[in-house]
Amino acid sequence: NLLVANITQEGGYMLLPKDGTYENLQRLFKNIFNTGKIKEESAKIAVQNGTPINGLAHNAASYLEKLDYQIISRGNAVTQDHQQTLIYDLTNGQKKNTLAGLAEALQADIALEVPADLLKTGTTTAADNATQADFVVILGFDQAERFKMPEEQTATTSPITATSTLETATTTN
Repeated sequence: NLLVANITQEGGYMLLPKDGTYENLQRLFKNIFNTGKIKEESAKIAVQNGTPINGLAHNAASYLEKLDYQIISRGNAVTQDHQQTLIYDLTNGQKKNTLAGLAEALQADIALEVPADLLKTGTTTAADNATQADFVVILGFDQAERFKMPEEQTATTSPITATSTLETATTTN
């Protein structure tokens, strides 16, 4: 999921990184032996958007799912004024491989204390999911460019004209 096929002008077949950089590939190779440890921990992660940028939590969660993290919820944080992305460890250090992997994958800070209002969100379902999470990731403005929504494409429509022929059959007796 990190590479995309491409054909060069000379007709050569190439695999290029989807994101245009080699950061994700480098991260994968650097942590290839930690992946099994992270899967063993089977941590549940809630991703919350701490900014007013639409789609940030969805896109970041999709990215983390591609890295085999288990995302149990995605939604908005209580406030939308977070500058830096923070990871809250609700396991008290029991899943250290996942915590280290998340921090590196998101280039995020690890919060030492969990604020009382962290698990309060706009909907009961989101709050329930956050209480079941091992980690809560609050995305900040530092992730805005990385996980921004693709530009909306304008749909161009051209009128389609359909011609139908009504055939009548006459029968003679």
